[in-house]
Amino acid sequence: MKLEIKERGSSYVYDEYLYIMSKYDSLVKNPHMKVHRLSKDAIRLGTISLILFIVFLVLSILDSSYKLHTYLCIFSGFLVLLSLLYHFMIIKRIKAFMNVKGTITVTFDEDHIEYKTSEHTYKIKWKDVKYITINEYTVCFIPKDIKKILLAINIKYKKDILKYVKEIGKADLIIDNTKKK
Repeated sequence: MKLEIKERGSSYVYDEYLYIMSKYDSLVKNPHMKVHRLSKDAIRLGTISLILFIVFLVLSILDSSYKLHTYLCIFSGFLVLLSLLYHFMIIKRIKAFMNVKGTITVTFDEDHIEYKTSEHTYKIKWKDVKYITINEYTVCFIPKDIKKILLAINIKYKKDILKYVKEIGKADLIIDNTKKK
């Protein structure tokens, strides 16, 4: 089976892929883990650090003789800057994924999956796939070993992928994380 992906789709696809990449170890141990977008983590981190900054700023203004509040205010201000940097790095990475030129071709056969862009070709053998997780925006092929490539494909190709996976007898690898628990 061959998929030709001409359009890049939503940025949420790549945001979710980044989260999956960052949580690889946890996903291998717990494939039913709920997956979301990595930018949500960055926003939570920024919000918490901003709240801490405001609290310590108010405390240091109220009691300027107590230096610990001032130091904690400076530290939490630094955390706000780091969380903003983290968020912008995520956005930059998503844009890089979305700016890949040309058609992406994903070829499935009984031995392996080949993911080909105009610049790179990646292959993962079926024997190296531990799980196929179905998430909100992606169908992801989780490898047994982090050294192998982690493939994520837009959820709109879910039906075709699942049909082929069942045809070749790999349905036991499928984990649907979109179902409500």
